Amino acid sequence: MNLEISLFQTLHTLTNQSGILDWFVVFSGNYSAYLLVLLAAYWIWQEKNWRRRFYYSAFVLLAVIFSSGIITPVIREIHPRPRPFEVLNFTPLIGHEAGNSIPSGHATLFFAIAFAFYFAGWR
Repeated sequence: MNLEISLFQTLHTLTNQSGILDWFVVFSGNYSAYLLVLLAAYWIWQEKNWRRRFYYSAFVLLAVIFSSGIITPVIREIHPRPRPFEVLNFTPLIGHEAGNSIPSGHATLFFAIAFAFYFAGWR
């Protein structure tokens, strides 16, 4: 068994062991993207210069659209990887349709926002 499956199965054994841990995982999976977007909007809103605020907003929006709408589908087409619940035959904590898993939609969103902030000069 390869390391990836072994690590996944080790983490998966933690499901249904603690209600608090399960709740935290489900909450993070469902709402972390929204929280990050709100935090990004707050940071952009703190910019006093309205032109820079517009530039930062447009840059973040374009980075998210480009990464989620172009890069992710291309990578998923070039390197299809089924979701773990399809391969290992189990029911995930968060329901999801079958399809390619790499790259993660959440990871793509987080990377795009982080890239935009870094590129715009925000540390």
